[in-house]
Amino acid sequence: MKRVRWAVAVVLLAGATSACRGPGSWFGMKKQPTGDAITVAASFYPIAEIVQRVGGDKVNVLNLTPAGTDAHDVELTAKQLQQLQDAKVTFYLGEKFQPSVFKAISSVKGATVDLLKVTPTSGFTCGTCDGDPHVWLNPSNMVLMTKEVSLKLSAARPDLAAMFTANSSAYIAELEGVGKKIDTAFSTCASRVLVTSHYSFSYFANRANLTMYSLAPSNPDAQLSAQQIEKLTNELKSARVSTIFSEEMVASTLVNTVAQSIGASVSSLQPLEGITNADLKADKNYITFQLDNIKRIAQGLGCS
Repeated sequence: MKRVRWAVAVVLLAGATSACRGPGSWFGMKKQPTGDAITVAASFYPIAEIVQRVGGDKVNVLNLTPAGTDAHDVELTAKQLQQLQDAKVTFYLGEKFQPSVFKAISSVKGATVDLLKVTPTSGFTCGTCDGDPHVWLNPSNMVLMTKEVSLKLSAARPDLAAMFTANSSAYIAELEGVGKKIDTAFSTCASRVLVTSHYSFSYFANRANLTMYSLAPSNPDAQLSAQQIEKLTNELKSARVSTIFSEEMVASTLVNTVAQSIGASVSSLQPLEGITNADLKADKNYITFQLDNIKRIAQGLGCS
């Protein structure tokens, strides 16, 4: 039975570029937007990649989360707010994942689409979020969002609906390939416990039939008491945890402290909330990062 377990220690919250290459960012694609391309806004990277893959050279993508920026805490600039008014469609993910983005899009002239509404949210909770917002880490949810993006872009440009549908189908095939990797990579493992710095990989763990532990769901750099650390380390030792995963862009002393206490190694995962310009220039994307996440988790759990 697939299961995701909340944090073993409840910890209280302890107190550049313009826009990921700006409108027309191309995410490694070779062709540039054509003169009749429409501007489409996306609240952060995974959605921006979907829009680009579906829209092809008929969209200028306005990614509202600058490369290398934490998507949760992004604050839109005056320039971004102005650019947002030109967006034919704006795609975002729920009301509370990116509060400043949600506030900004409430007054835009174009259509707005909440992609969280097309994905199953499993009833998880994560501090101030309605639920765990990291739905994109299960490729099945990326498929659902891709289909919705295709529908909305087709509504905006009916003359291009056939192209959007074809592009969507091609991208979905790649996403389903990643899903199959997740389904097979963790069949036999020394441990089935995925320990991360904070609550972000629940949808991945659920898909992979792994049990997830989060060291600090609210704050990945929280300070635990000696008693909390002792309780935590005892549980992780009992679960035969040999690797603890931090996240790219999130420095966590807690990960290192707990790992040292149980003699575990430390590895890192990419939650894909704010990949860097260097990543984009190296043609890294959702597919390549997810394949790397699968490889690192499989190695960390001793899977064969």
